[in-house]
Amino acid sequence: MSDERPEFRRALRFRFLTRFYDPLIRWGLREARVKRDLVGQAELHPGQSILDVGCGTGTLAFAVQAACPEAHVVGLDADPDMLRIATGKAARAESAVRFDQGLATGLPYSDGSFDHIFSSLMLHHLTGEERRGTLREVVRVLRPGGRFHLVDWCQPHTRLLSIAFLVVRVLDGFGRTEDSARGRLPALIRDAGLGEPEHLARYTTVGGTLCRYRATRS
Repeated sequence: MSDERPEFRRALRFRFLTRFYDPLIRWGLREARVKRDLVGQAELHPGQSILDVGCGTGTLAFAVQAACPEAHVVGLDADPDMLRIATGKAARAESAVRFDQGLATGLPYSDGSFDHIFSSLMLHHLTGEERRGTLREVVRVLRPGGRFHLVDWCQPHTRLLSIAFLVVRVLDGFGRTEDSARGRLPALIRDAGLGEPEHLARYTTVGGTLCRYRATRS
């Protein structure tokens, strides 16, 4: 029997790799710098409601809560193993972050629930249709004027990074990573109903090029 449920795809594809997720992301993808920048672009305020969709082990959600302790932070992920790690971290740190299990393509929240939604290295795990559905859900649960903050793989900007990105594409699937490889994320964000995405930064990593975006719901 496969260790992967049909309704979601694990971050490192295979369940036995889950225990290595945090160190791999920390050392391979400049996690501290990238997530610090992602949180910093958001201009968070006390009392706001914030969602980290595809939260994994909770690193970004905890960073959001630390940046604005008076905000209401929720992390959502489909993978129960990732959530067990996240909730364990929350218990040890006595964190107020709440973690929910669910699918990004069908967010279990009412319309206009959040002021900010974050997504870090999640969209490329989805099929094209799932990615479009997720972005439509982001628009639905954002309040008018709310912001979507994204960092994910984008079109490699050198030949060497194109070669490096092949490792990610083999692991996650060439079909699933095609939108990233072709630089289509800004167009997908627009098509979902968000405003023109701002391309705020580009990062060189051992796995390829990461891009950071921000878009606002009208």
